[in-house]
Amino acid sequence: MVKIKLESSDKLELQHTCDYLDYPFSFKEDHVCKLPNGDLYTILKGTIFDFASIPTVFLWLFNKRSQAKRAQAYAIHDSMYIYKHKSRKYVDRVFLQSMNKLAPKNKFANNIQFIGVRLFGWIYWMK
Repeated sequence: MVKIKLESSDKLELQHTCDYLDYPFSFKEDHVCKLPNGDLYTILKGTIFDFASIPTVFLWLFNKRSQAKRAQAYAIHDSMYIYKHKSRKYVDRVFLQSMNKLAPKNKFANNIQFIGVRLFGWIYWMK
């Protein structure tokens, strides 16, 4: 069991099946998140996310501390990709906005991850 701080006062317990904070996590309970536009979004209990699908060759671009800051953005993005309530373009834009809100000092890395999901996210979207 790992606790990751997702927002300033919010701690959420996540289950994971590996020793390394990498893959996969599942939510033990529903989690309500506030999107950058002010809308509320619920990540359902049991939803699995992988804490960013960054190819190993690119991991050197992203430090673990900034990855942890973006945990909620990853969880929202993965959940929206699973349930497809909105268009992929909308979901990816929410991802970028969430990362910029959670890790504002890392806009370069945020934009690299956004470009990655825009280029390759269709592979997961089509599943």
